[in-house]
Amino acid sequence: MSEAALHFEQVTRRFGKKTAVDRLDLKVEPGSILGLVGRNGSGKTTSLCLAYGLLYADEGSIRVLGLEPAAGRPRIAHPGQPAGGGVVAVPMDDGAGDS
Repeated sequence: MSEAALHFEQVTRRFGKKTAVDRLDLKVEPGSILGLVGRNGSGKTTSLCLAYGLLYADEGSIRVLGLEPAAGRPRIAHPGQPAGGGVVAVPMDDGAGDS
């Protein structure tokens, strides 16, 4: 079996007294499509920032393609942003804007 594309194990992130992500367990296999849906303040953006390496997890571990994101120096970047020698996330063109 191949390495998970994204793997959160018991990940928690707090901002002061507010817990934004609480013991999140998530495993996304390569080739899968994931959508995060939830109310405002439910931790969707925080979870993505953790995966991108923009924030540290207070507890737990995160792996992206087997690598640990480095907070403050993302290994995953948007096109045009230095990735620090790691993976680059590239949006897919669905052709919807073509005429």
